[in-house]
Amino acid sequence: MSEREQQQKAKELVQRFEKEWARNREYNLRALKRTTGAEAILQSSPEIQAAIVRYVIALVGKLGDASGKDADDWVTKKGVSWATFYLLGPMLRKRVRLTQADLAAMFNQLAGLAWVDTRQLEFVGPLVEAAEKLIAADPLEPGLREAAARLADLLIGENLSPAAAQVWRRNDMSPWASDRKIAARIVRMLDEPFDTTRAGRVDSTIRS
Repeated sequence: MSEREQQQKAKELVQRFEKEWARNREYNLRALKRTTGAEAILQSSPEIQAAIVRYVIALVGKLGDASGKDADDWVTKKGVSWATFYLLGPMLRKRVRLTQADLAAMFNQLAGLAWVDTRQLEFVGPLVEAAEKLIAADPLEPGLREAAARLADLLIGENLSPAAAQVWRRNDMSPWASDRKIAARIVRMLDEPFDTTRAGRVDSTIRS
């Protein structure tokens, strides 16, 4: 199956699942996994599951673009794949096969958002975990390093794009403890020699 065919299949599975979820709004993960749409996703091949992860995060990047319309409250937009969000964590921890290039693209898409609340976007942690596993086996590639650093900045509200900075100021935003913890985890993963105090600084400012 070509990459284009994989992406089309991923889109079909996600859209079918989201329509099913819209009818029952099941929030219990164990029960959610037993729905027809979830089973179709979770039983698909590792390649299709990877395509699903790429598709969903690309969609998030489009809907939540900091320079886009209604960026302040992008999670309320039509088309946000809430049901599939719940499955991304389990998928990332089990069968999904991603490359550093895949993760760099997804981190960049997330870093382009107006804001990320990791209490809502629970898949961010498993994405970072996937990156940690990859770089434990192979050298960290420059593209992933740069993208991960951008995401860490967004999580803690530093070095924001002008559009994101406006959203943060307008809504008097500050990062949550979960955001800071994941940002600190990214910084430790990068182990940036030019700023060795940064992980400690992020850790020391964690608040609830």
